Amino acid sequence: MMPDGEATPVFVRTASKQDLEPVRALLRQTFHDTYDGLFGAERVEALLAEWHSLEALTRQLSAPRSEFVVADTGSEIVGVASAIQEGRAVKLQQLYVAPQAQGAGVGLSLLQEIFFCFDDADTFWLEVHPENRKAIDFYARQGFAEKGPTSCRQHEDIPAIRMELNPQEIAG
Repeated sequence: MMPDGEATPVFVRTASKQDLEPVRALLRQTFHDTYDGLFGAERVEALLAEWHSLEALTRQLSAPRSEFVVADTGSEIVGVASAIQEGRAVKLQQLYVAPQAQGAGVGLSLLQEIFFCFDDADTFWLEVHPENRKAIDFYARQGFAEKGPTSCRQHEDIPAIRMELNPQEIAG
């Protein structure tokens, strides 16, 4: 939803190098909105510098067996998702939607594009912070099941829940 309450149509497309600065700005906004209360603004800034620097985003954009997509209104990028294939499994690395666009189907559109890009995958999986109920509930509505506690791959001190989806289970 945009500020006037109207849903704005979005086009989901493959990201390009020209999108990286707007994507970085979107990630900064959504990360602070989601995680400041859990980690504090200073830690969030450190994570942003590590995970969402231009260099890190450029690596994601060009990674083999991966997809990096954005939700574009024509005037701004309001969502981003990326995933990487590991054998027959696909890890959803990130899916973030601008706070003002949440609840308008942008997240679902991004996720569906990722599913389409990896239509031969046996499993989709992700890690989400256990206190990020908004994300956990979103993924559960899409068919993902909680598989148990884990920790963030890059930071063992950050707890996570692993969630998985078998696309054959929801397709049939």
